[in-house]
Amino acid sequence: MIKEIELSIFPNNIKDYSLQKKLAAKELKVNPAEINAIRILKRSIDARHKRAVFKIRAAVYINEEPKEFINETKFKHVKGDKRIIIVGSGPAGMFAALRLLEIGVKPIVIERGNSVQTRRKD
Repeated sequence: MIKEIELSIFPNNIKDYSLQKKLAAKELKVNPAEINAIRILKRSIDARHKRAVFKIRAAVYINEEPKEFINETKFKHVKGDKRIIIVGSGPAGMFAALRLLEIGVKPIVIERGNSVQTRRKD
């Protein structure tokens, strides 16, 4: 049986598979020994509170072996004269640059804002 759940994990424990297994077992109310694998489907950061946490959406395999799963992004070779200028290196600008790289277009990201240290003081 495959169940999809969401877990909250502190950044210093993000790579601790045994903790993920314990939290998943507690969430699903099963014995941790029944969990054969946990496959992370989505990972995001929730920094709204004093201490940031990772929010993980995971597929938990209970008494079932996972099928082979390869989630590897294939970037095309960036070649040719095709270039696109992206103004702003915020989340939208970085995502746009990543998508352009995936399709083989060279992004040029321009940011006119202050340095990070100056922004922090502001």
